[in-house]
Amino acid sequence: MPAFSTHCRRALPGVALLLLLLGARPAAAQGPFAAAGHQPPLEYMTLTAIESAKAGSAKLLLAPSFHATSETYLEAYDSFSEDGNAYSYRRNQERLTKQLDELAAEGWEVFEVHPAPYLPASAAYSTRYLLRRARR
Repeated sequence: MPAFSTHCRRALPGVALLLLLLGARPAAAQGPFAAAGHQPPLEYMTLTAIESAKAGSAKLLLAPSFHATSETYLEAYDSFSEDGNAYSYRRNQERLTKQLDELAAEGWEVFEVHPAPYLPASAAYSTRYLLRRARR
């Protein structure tokens, strides 16, 4: 009998992986709304602002898309000195503020902000804004 239980213990990770690949989830992971067939009361959105010196890399990303827009390009910085990029910095802040205002008008609220550290390989800073609103 001990050999059988040892064999079962060795097989459990494989069975768990198979269930995961087939889409089976434990009842606790499905949450209280899945069991009752209800939608969660809130929906969420992520707005990511990427500030970069590389042309085409500076942008606002929305997931899911908002009014059929998932990406808005920002102005790239020539350098990260504020004096040399005052105009670009101001324009990018205006675009970010306008996007947040449009989202707020549709009932979205920012509830968390996560700045990411500067990544030398990509020469970019990013800030992630998590938004939520009552499900419609």
